[in-house]
Amino acid sequence: MQVLSKIHSNTTRKPSLVSVLLITYNHVSYIRQAIDGILMQEGPFEIELIVGDDCSTDGTSAIVDEYIASYPNIIRLLSRDKNLGASHNLDRCLSAGHGQYLATIEGDDYWTDPHKLARQVEFMDNNPDYSLCFHNALVVYEDGSGKASHPMTADLKREYTLDDITRDWNIASASLLYRNGLLPKLPEWAFEGTATDLPVISILANQGRVACLPEIMSVYRINNSGVTRTGKGDAFMLGIVRMHKNVDKYLGLRYHYNFTLKLMEDYNILTGIMANEKHYSKAIKYFLKYMFINLYVKKIVKIKDVKTLISLLIPVLR
Repeated sequence: MQVLSKIHSNTTRKPSLVSVLLITYNHVSYIRQAIDGILMQEGPFEIELIVGDDCSTDGTSAIVDEYIASYPNIIRLLSRDKNLGASHNLDRCLSAGHGQYLATIEGDDYWTDPHKLARQVEFMDNNPDYSLCFHNALVVYEDGSGKASHPMTADLKREYTLDDITRDWNIASASLLYRNGLLPKLPEWAFEGTATDLPVISILANQGRVACLPEIMSVYRINNSGVTRTGKGDAFMLGIVRMHKNVDKYLGLRYHYNFTLKLMEDYNILTGIMANEKHYSKAIKYFLKYMFINLYVKKIVKIKDVKTLISLLIPVLR
């Protein structure tokens, strides 16, 4: 595909304005790379960059101000005097975007291909029955685990259904481009969970088809600063449980089997968290929920599950 111009240059073609929603909180080590990846985009259209800074305290805001001084006609800052939380921060950005299309990215992720938006806009312009287009991403581990980087989506398909989306997690939030107006605000139930990716994608996919471009055009970081890494005790995972239950209900239980398996895994993870923190009574409670779903779905009891239950009971019975 021929790239006609920089995104922020004048063109003879009527612009298809893209609003890029950059969600950030305390991303001082990453925010420059995120903004640079947005500003390097090339294509025959204009963009606006809306930065939702959720009252950062680490110098992120000062860096954003530097970019606003250099690109005042492109970058718009939504600042706050107090922290809103990730869901409410995204919600206000959704309301602020004026473009025909919206693209989302968190401040610790970044785009790697200057033609990312151009490819996605071209596809969406030519395929009006699609509500959402995403692409592959590279998962990079910066959490000290030593894991090797890998593509987020290994088994690529050109189109994804709601059954695919609710069964396996294949979509990086920084890869999304979708039609404005399909999600003007988050529904109230979305604020009950601790993550918004699956609610957002499910709502969009429920209104049209979902396309996948195979190219890797962004990086998804696994680090210790992201929202998925900062939950304490069982609070974060209980938010994931609420999120899975709410999305299941929103979709009319059409994919209830997929969400039942997700809940089983959620309770298994909660068991491990509580056992590691030596809260054995809570661990047993979550393990019994896990076992109930496991018996309901798979109708088998594994030897390792029996051993897990015994290991949890021993400290309580002493």
